[in-house]
Amino acid sequence: MDEDHRKIKEMAIIAVGVATIIGGGIAIFVASSIIPMPGVKYILLSPYLSMVTYVIQLKAKSKLILLKFGVVFAITMTMISLFMGGAILLTAFLAQFSIIGIKSNEIKVF
Repeated sequence: MDEDHRKIKEMAIIAVGVATIIGGGIAIFVASSIIPMPGVKYILLSPYLSMVTYVIQLKAKSKLILLKFGVVFAITMTMISLFMGGAILLTAFLAQFSIIGIKSNEIKVF
């Protein structure tokens, strides 16, 4: 697969991932309003976001896919709240930075 096709595939995976998170987040938000328990939307949303992020990283084999995904998601969510976009962007940078530190370690435990 040449470079152009790889970039197009990566952009499509990021776009579908952002759309999936937004659509699923709205569905979870609406469903959590039925359950009268404080914090239930965060309890339900956290594993969902983790699962979608994992699938995106699994499908796109780029080293910086998490950062690219975070930037696109932050730009999209900035339309709702500037603080939300900033938090997502900061989280994406810190997560990418921590992954670089972990992957550079060649120490094997087992």
